[in-house]
Amino acid sequence: MQLTDRVTSTWVDSDRDVWTLQRRVSDLEMKLDGYLHAEEMRRLRERRRRAEATSNLLLGVMVGVNVLFGAAVWIAILLKAA
Repeated sequence: MQLTDRVTSTWVDSDRDVWTLQRRVSDLEMKLDGYLHAEEMRRLRERRRRAEATSNLLLGVMVGVNVLFGAAVWIAILLKAA
């Protein structure tokens, strides 16, 4: 085998290795993008769940205050009538 054949063969192998590595890097980047998207969606779902819980809690407090105020008004009316 001549020197030029060896160099050419090594060069072709190097190009093939570089192409393989580039393809692997591209595949890993796509996987990473998928993982990041999944993590972002998980965070958004968690944030939405917390917001709904807070909203439900505030709604419950508002209803409770209205019920207590209504009961106080009825008690005052009944005491005044008696």
